[in-house]
Amino acid sequence: MNMKFSVLQRLILLDLFPTEGDFRTLRIIRDLKYNLAFSEEDLKAIKFEHLPDGRMKWTGKLDDKDIPIGEITQEVIKERLIFLEKEKKLTIDSLSLYEKFVLKQGENR
Repeated sequence: MNMKFSVLQRLILLDLFPTEGDFRTLRIIRDLKYNLAFSEEDLKAIKFEHLPDGRMKWTGKLDDKDIPIGEITQEVIKERLIFLEKEKKLTIDSLSLYEKFVLKQGENR
């Protein structure tokens, strides 16, 4: 199954996962990060800028990217988002990903 992700969603997913875990999860994370990564053409179109406070912004435009996401990968993402919610570490920027992977369509929380 393919899913579309915005620049912000891709950045959040790239930074979502820990660097340690079990073999299966780490392989899935590695493959997902490869698919989420920005090409040279993407970087030119986006025009990233690092701000003095450590944040990043972009002024360019890039269409959402269609990325293959298998069932196990979806489950790994869902587990991580649920963990972050339980730890009260979800951010407003990650809310759309939480809705996409954890909440069912039409369900409000």
